[in-house]
Amino acid sequence: MIGSDILSGMRLWRVWGRWAWLDVKQRYRRSVIGPLWTTISIGVTVVGIGSVFSILWGVKVAALMPHLATGLILWTFLTSVVVEGTGVFANNADVIKSINLPLSIHVFRFIGNICILFAHNAIIYVFVVFIFDVPVGWSLLLVIPGLILYLLNALWVVLVLGVVCARYRDIPQVIQNIMVLLFFITPIFWFAESLGSAQAIVNYNVMAHFVDMVRLPLLGGRPVPETWMVVGAVTVCGWAFALPFYEHKRRGTPNWL
Repeated sequence: MIGSDILSGMRLWRVWGRWAWLDVKQRYRRSVIGPLWTTISIGVTVVGIGSVFSILWGVKVAALMPHLATGLILWTFLTSVVVEGTGVFANNADVIKSINLPLSIHVFRFIGNICILFAHNAIIYVFVVFIFDVPVGWSLLLVIPGLILYLLNALWVVLVLGVVCARYRDIPQVIQNIMVLLFFITPIFWFAESLGSAQAIVNYNVMAHFVDMVRLPLLGGRPVPETWMVVGAVTVCGWAFALPFYEHKRRGTPNWL
């Protein structure tokens, strides 16, 4: 049955949930503030880039800082899913070979880990709201379906990349370089309107739509219908490919580790 491994892994939510929490604790073992170091790093980056770029571009700090902060928080989540997700099976080779568990449990564990770190980084948004008086209205509720779509896409992306990169170990380096390029052509620390007639760069940038889908509601706005259509199409097409692909390849994945 297609998806049986995924459903089996999902049912073990107590296992991978606890596992994800322990992963975070282990990563920051003997650290006083733990994962908040990542939050502080993003916060310092926002202040540094925001202060300099607001002067260079002649943009008000109150306009650039919220845009930059929310963009970096969301980009950190998205790029972590894509880049770190490539090693979800390769990094757990010993466990996969020694314990008979659904292969997908490692994907849920990884995504749980990323979500915990994302929750810590969201603290920055709270500060931004109060410091820069960001308008918060009913549009904020659109964040909920946006984050659900994030999780749905994160799941199929990691399932596919985990299998492919377990077989071909050079692909993670290629993906990492692609994500660096996408960072600079995605309106994270600049505004899409500044492109003028070249705004097609953003319109055809899938990552830009993923960022705006959640960032705009966080800043009191609403994503355009095209954004929902693009993200929805990626979700449906991604799962249509991922389910049969993962079911066909997962049995051979342990042999590549």
